[in-house]
Amino acid sequence: MSVTDLIIKKLYPDGNHNRIRKLVEEMSVKNFVLFGDFNYPAVDWHNKSVSGQDATEAELFLDCVDDCFCTQHIREATRESNVLDLVLSSDPDIVSDIQIMDKLDTTDHNMISLKLNFEISGDCVTKQRYDYNKANWKCFKQELSQVDWDSMLDKGNLDSWSEFKRTLHDLEEKHVPKKLLQ
Repeated sequence: MSVTDLIIKKLYPDGNHNRIRKLVEEMSVKNFVLFGDFNYPAVDWHNKSVSGQDATEAELFLDCVDDCFCTQHIREATRESNVLDLVLSSDPDIVSDIQIMDKLDTTDHNMISLKLNFEISGDCVTKQRYDYNKANWKCFKQELSQVDWDSMLDKGNLDSWSEFKRTLHDLEEKHVPKKLLQ
């Protein structure tokens, strides 16, 4: 799959079922993968049915997933005998190689390993950013100490601000190297 815009989002439930459904509805019109502890133990994902406690909220959530044409990829239990941790997507083929693994010592949920299948389309965008960790602060400070601040800041608000920004930018260009980001 080739995508230009893919949203990958993690969800942790706060008990607000309306917010969770609204998020699924908003995401459903985009290329997305949404994962997290949705905490709907009443949903049987194999049979797409609901039973037990919290059945009303679970039914609303299951209907939302179906109405939005989302794919729910997790079929094995992720906590005890329940499928609580879900991976939803807009494309049924974007997720593969799902493995439910042992839990970490700090949680009672099993870990999930999966593969996302997509290719980045288009050109890679490279941006330059200042690398402040490698700046020559000694020279920067020395040149700042030589600025005639009184005359610079005595030109009215807008002119003083422009002069101040230009001075800092010039020093930044001179003493702070740039790095490329892709």
